[in-house]
Amino acid sequence: MYMENKWHKKSIYSGLALALMINITACKKKTGEVNPEIITPKITPPSIVRGTLSDSSGKTLSTLAIANQVWMEEDLKVTTFNDGTPIPLISNDTVWSKLSTPGRCFYNNNASFASSKYGMLYNWSAVNSGKLCPIGWHVPSDNEWQILTNYLGSEAVAGGKMKEQGTANWKSPNTGGTNETNFGALPGGLRYPEGMFENFGKNVYWWSSTAEDTTRAWARGVSYDYGYAYRFSGPMKDGFCVRCIKN
Repeated sequence: MYMENKWHKKSIYSGLALALMINITACKKKTGEVNPEIITPKITPPSIVRGTLSDSSGKTLSTLAIANQVWMEEDLKVTTFNDGTPIPLISNDTVWSKLSTPGRCFYNNNASFASSKYGMLYNWSAVNSGKLCPIGWHVPSDNEWQILTNYLGSEAVAGGKMKEQGTANWKSPNTGGTNETNFGALPGGLRYPEGMFENFGKNVYWWSSTAEDTTRAWARGVSYDYGYAYRFSGPMKDGFCVRCIKN
């Protein structure tokens, strides 16, 4: 009985193998007779137009028209609101941690950043004033950030298209950093609610004008080690960069 069953199973396997060989031969023959059409998708690059604009003080600003939006080409570095009111410069960690009103700082309290291409770090109270960006501009809403990342092909790839190329300012490998948008994102780091600084050279974080609740607001981040432009909510006492968008 065992031998008969074994032979029977062997016969079934042999028959299946033969049928499979016949099918493969038929498929090969059919493929050889009909050349399949190879379709290569057409990829349309983003429409990016660089320009300039003079603000109310006469300063020339570099701008980027991306889809139906116009963005500034650099992170914000203003020391006053657009009505002339000074924004307090906060260097002390304890003062920063207790601040419930607008504040700004240089990364690591290093004043040399005032003459660099890096932006300043602002708490969300400064953003929520509605007067942080020059007249005619505003801090982008969460939805306006989403429109940008969607247009660039999704959050998964938008960050790379926004980052400055190379590793002169970004830590290696600066994954996906093509800067094909001319957005020129630089890794300005952040300041935590407790006053500590971190991630310079590794990350940039931008505020949106949209609150999540009474203590947190939506933001966008870009990192050196992947191409994402990710959405997250940060404590309003954080210090992040700001990129303005035209009204």
